[in-house]
Amino acid sequence: MHNIAIFADLTNMHFGLKKKWPEGRLSYSAYLQRAIGGDNCIRSIAYATLADEDSAGFLTAIQACGWETRCKRPLTVTTKGGVVVRRLTWNLAITCDMFRLAPKIDKVILGCSNTDLVEPVKMMQSMGIYVHVLAAHIGRGLKEAADKSEELTEDYLLPPNVFVPQARTESEDATDPESEESDVNGNV
Repeated sequence: MHNIAIFADLTNMHFGLKKKWPEGRLSYSAYLQRAIGGDNCIRSIAYATLADEDSAGFLTAIQACGWETRCKRPLTVTTKGGVVVRRLTWNLAITCDMFRLAPKIDKVILGCSNTDLVEPVKMMQSMGIYVHVLAAHIGRGLKEAADKSEELTEDYLLPPNVFVPQARTESEDATDPESEESDVNGNV
């Protein structure tokens, strides 16, 4: 049995799932149960984007599943071409939380596909911590760095007829903040 901590970037997972299953919705309860397995979960932290006031119902549902939530609003930027882009990244917060909990854990479950987390993953491993990435559309560099990488499957999705307060992570016209094209390091 391992002492584990789970770090899940909800916006990143939302967009990753939408690439595979446009109508799919992640069952955060199933994700948490499967990620824990038979291990001892020290903390499970879900990092959420508050796009509007309607996000409260979604956050309450996540917390009821057993997640601790961290929330912030996206930065809205207007480009020179007049395009409004909403940006938010949780990479620094996830990294800080991983290091803060490192003395208490021997395994990390990372619910994020962003290759910007390759170096923090390597640092966790240098401390003897096993890193399992469990996300959708995982970037190649992160797959290679992790001890184990596992793509989400349809088993993690909610059935289509189940009502859950909607995650309002980004407006429909917003740019995907975690797309492969947005990786400044050129990682895919």
